[in-house]
Amino acid sequence: MDRDAEEDPVRDPICDCGLYFESLKTLTGRYVAGKRCRKGCWEAKGGVCECECAGAHHGIGEARARAMLATATAERQDVA
Repeated sequence: MDRDAEEDPVRDPICDCGLYFESLKTLTGRYVAGKRCRKGCWEAKGGVCECECAGAHHGIGEARARAMLATATAERQDVA
């Protein structure tokens, strides 16, 4: 049987382009004052976030998080 023709119960495509979610998890974010959002949060695989981002940056990857932080910093400097 052709592997592409089989349905995979673990990996269901989310769109016609072939993109897959390995699993869907519910994210529970809780704001914790003083606990800075760092690489551990950005690269997280689990479903619980307890830091200053309250889940906004959880698991997005370091490169994307750094780009978001750089943009936010530049916007704050433009306002000042």
